[in-house]
Amino acid sequence: MQQAKTVTSGLVLRQTVTKETDLILTVLTPDLGKIPVIARGARRKNSRLAAACQLLAYSELTVYQKGAWYMLDEASTIELFDGVRQDFENLALASFFAELTESVAEEGSPAPELLRRLRAQLPGDIGVLTLTEAGPRFHARLSCRGKTYVYRVWNSDTPNVFERRYVHALPQPLDTAAMQRAAALLCGRHDYTSFCANRHMKKSAVRTVDAITVERLGDEVRLSFSGDGFLYHMVRILTGTLLEVGLGQRDAGTMADILAARDRAAAGPTAPARGLILWETRYACTHPEAGEEKCE
Repeated sequence: MQQAKTVTSGLVLRQTVTKETDLILTVLTPDLGKIPVIARGARRKNSRLAAACQLLAYSELTVYQKGAWYMLDEASTIELFDGVRQDFENLALASFFAELTESVAEEGSPAPELLRRLRAQLPGDIGVLTLTEAGPRFHARLSCRGKTYVYRVWNSDTPNVFERRYVHALPQPLDTAAMQRAAALLCGRHDYTSFCANRHMKKSAVRTVDAITVERLGDEVRLSFSGDGFLYHMVRILTGTLLEVGLGQRDAGTMADILAARDRAAAGPTAPARGLILWETRYACTHPEAGEEKCE
């Protein structure tokens, strides 16, 4: 009989080795409270569970109950707090907070406020803006119905010293009008194999791109991509191709030929990661009282 699975998020408060390859975890979750979790095979080399089982790892967890225990089926890390791990004093303090939290949290009692207070200690580059209640079938990845990515290009021969880590510097002048003409030809529902970096992808490469905009904001050229989903490195390859158009290295009218080729070699280069931002995710979720609705 297949066990009913639950998807939750949780912070690892304690990690204990058991047997040769397994781990016993104490995890604090917002909806299940403090729970004991067995992660089978988590200590094996290349285990898909290993990262999420580290002390202080905050992850999305898929678990099922077996007696008094929860068995870890799948895990996807949300935050590993590398900044904390790289500083001995911060790590020691965080470990103390984890031990303290474990001692005061009640097993099986939901602890959203306690988890909120723990997350208040997160680094300054992580912030929670709003909370929205979702139904029990909500899934952070599978319930997503659309995304918007933004790519920032610093188009000036004067360096942007303050944001250099977050923009792609390209001093040569860009023809944004030609880039927008090319972008319009890339919108719609197409097979985007030419814009996918995964050569061994077996699933469909058909996606719907609702809009691509190219705008100049002073010395910055900002590209925005909205659609129902994107392939591996797809946004960065689209950007690299549009930048070639902007530099006069490729004609805007060739976009249809690139799509039809279904060949990665037909498209432009993969733009550097530093200019890319996941700007927005859009969800279709089931609210306990309102039924299914769109959650922005």
